[in-house]
Amino acid sequence: MRRISALLAVLLLFTLSTGCGSTQTETGTTVQIYYAASSDVQSGAAILSESVQLAEVSIPALLECQLRQPMDAELVQTIPDGTTVRSWELSNGLLQLDLSEEFGQLSGVTLIRAEYCIVLTVTQLDEVKRVAITVNGKRLPENGTRTLGANDAVFKGETDDPVTLGTKLYYPRLDGSGLEPQFRQMELASLAVKDQANAILRELALAPEEHADTLECFLSGAGTINAVSVESGVCTLELDRSALEEICTPDASEQQIRLRIYAIVDSLSELDGIDEVSFLLDGEPIEGWQSVYSVRYEF
Repeated sequence: MRRISALLAVLLLFTLSTGCGSTQTETGTTVQIYYAASSDVQSGAAILSESVQLAEVSIPALLECQLRQPMDAELVQTIPDGTTVRSWELSNGLLQLDLSEEFGQLSGVTLIRAEYCIVLTVTQLDEVKRVAITVNGKRLPENGTRTLGANDAVFKGETDDPVTLGTKLYYPRLDGSGLEPQFRQMELASLAVKDQANAILRELALAPEEHADTLECFLSGAGTINAVSVESGVCTLELDRSALEEICTPDASEQQIRLRIYAIVDSLSELDGIDEVSFLLDGEPIEGWQSVYSVRYEF
């Protein structure tokens, strides 16, 4: 099954000015180019758009407009001056967009807004579903291996507001037949992949919100599991002995233990940036466990 990317909601719902999408007219096509809202705007929106008419709507044309300064005084260009498009490639709905080093100066919420201005602009094209942005061929440290879609982020408020993470959690079925996903919303303080992973681990310690009578909540929260690093797609978890004992209870079958491990692995693998999970106890690999676990939805 294909991974469902986590939905990231950052900061009061953004609103879009003058509609969205493109409109065909006799003299060309009217499209929306998205920018950050000026601090003088009272609507509470973080991103707004202005209309531009193009003779031909294409990825290069939209990007050329995106890199210009907005005409509307209520809009702000968050993409640094001098940023250029080094290359782009569209395949199966994913636009791989490589920008010049100037874009790499951005960080935090400014980076998020700049990324989504681009995403909202180019996804007006039906053939563009998601966007992956690199700088000089490399991912920015803050966004890991994320690919972004128009519906993945909803901006609201200012930088000290919490981030809402919507994702799938996987719980073992009590009959041992496999895992069952449940969608969950949770708040966290940072967009860093490691912080998202730790939020998921905390949430797994709570009982499932649906079908609680047929699903197992094997983590009570008495033990500690922390994501200590996320590097090259591998999330490394540090367990204490209480957490290990919750997973490997004396009465648990080999299948039950396996399902508990994969409930953690599959839940974490919902995050862009995590493809595999490794487990450590006191800084060392756990005897009898695999060195890394890859996502597995079916058993």
